[in-house]
Amino acid sequence: MLKRVPGYIVALFAGTALVMTFKLPVETIGTRFGGIPSGFPGIKIPHFHFDLLRPLISPAITVAMLGAIESLMSAVVSDRMSGDKHNPNVDWWARASPTFSRRCLAAFPQREQSREPPRNIRSGAKTPVAGMIHALTLLAIVLFAAPLARFIPLSVLAAILLVVSYNMGEWREITRAFEAIRLEIGTWLITFALTVFADLTVAVEAGMILAALVFIRKVTITTTVTKVTDEYLREGPRTYPAAQGNPFPT
Repeated sequence: MLKRVPGYIVALFAGTALVMTFKLPVETIGTRFGGIPSGFPGIKIPHFHFDLLRPLISPAITVAMLGAIESLMSAVVSDRMSGDKHNPNVDWWARASPTFSRRCLAAFPQREQSREPPRNIRSGAKTPVAGMIHALTLLAIVLFAAPLARFIPLSVLAAILLVVSYNMGEWREITRAFEAIRLEIGTWLITFALTVFADLTVAVEAGMILAALVFIRKVTITTTVTKVTDEYLREGPRTYPAAQGNPFPT
């Protein structure tokens, strides 16, 4: 039974208990954010600001694409861990309904659903019931334990998120990425550099544009247009010259 208890939960409770017992001078959820609201959120129609529509279009599209890409990547990682095969259309349709799904999650990557499946699988989850239990647990915390959650130290949350991110990194794939063509390696390096030194939104925008350009170039190189003649129909399609060498020259 103890093997099924996630180490994150043990670290969370132990760190919180130490802070509460010894009155350690560290920032907690309560001191930084004032705590977690208790109860169900109220229904409120947001006020529409037309002056913010234009400057927010690009970030909104980027955040939506980031959420979709991150969720699909998490599903691929979960497939490798569990040996299962996910249905990407189901995930896309689930995100297409903001009324009944969660709030925009990609804008807060530290705590969103895309990290949930790998954690559940490492804890022994095998069916979608694990996700339901996860949601019900969060609901119980919000309804009944929100006053206690304000004592959770941010340093413990940071350590947990660091371990989770490291486990999801798939660092071995980085060495395989350098086996690709130079343009793909350059796209990866530019996106990585922008993520670290600039902003995640900027990195996603630049990475998607560069990846699209690389894809268009690859399609252009490997695509030919041949006039269908009687001779062509008799002899069949000829071998594309690039197939004899490197179809994706650098």
